[in-house]
Amino acid sequence: MHAGPLTPASHIDGKDWARSVDTNLRALGHLVPYITPLLGADGLALFFEDDHAGEKFYGHYGTTKAGQIALARSWAAETVKTGPRVEILSPQPMDTTVRMRFHPGEDKSVLARPADEAARLLGGLDLP
Repeated sequence: MHAGPLTPASHIDGKDWARSVDTNLRALGHLVPYITPLLGADGLALFFEDDHAGEKFYGHYGTTKAGQIALARSWAAETVKTGPRVEILSPQPMDTTVRMRFHPGEDKSVLARPADEAARLLGGLDLP
């Protein structure tokens, strides 16, 4: 995933836009057809929602993240009967490097620890 700096839409750098589209969308468009047969009918693909689409300053990140999730939803609907299973999880805000870059000075004590959040999210899945 590429997460360029938050910026007003009118100030999006062309290189950041291209990198976001290439990394967050184009790569996924190539990856899904490639990994589907590798995962097989019983496989599991996980996606993590981070819904900032339409929020101010989240132009390239929100746009490309929304595109990822749209593709994941389509893939999930298409493979309900055939597999692999595609799950979209919604993590709580976590203390990560990207989060700190997007929200410098935020109180980390109110954020979930990544290991705890992973355990919570995965604990709710019926894993193969």
